[in-house]
Amino acid sequence: MLRDYVLIIAEKPKAAQKIAYALAGAKAKKYSYKGIPYWVFRQNGQVHIVAPSAGHLFTLSTDLKGYPVVNYRWV
Repeated sequence: MLRDYVLIIAEKPKAAQKIAYALAGAKAKKYSYKGIPYWVFRQNGQVHIVAPSAGHLFTLSTDLKGYPVVNYRWV
């Protein structure tokens, strides 16, 4: 039987915790896998998993060289 899951990825564990508690309050249960915390809760018939990433999700990038560079984009 297939179940509906929603995965929410945060940049850091503390951000993941805040997102989980903001969405589910005390219903969010904390688990850990290999020392990495994640939170699980059910809402509207779906299992939500809030997990941190292992680093930055986005960074700034530019094709320009030299200084100063004022033309950046998120990648």
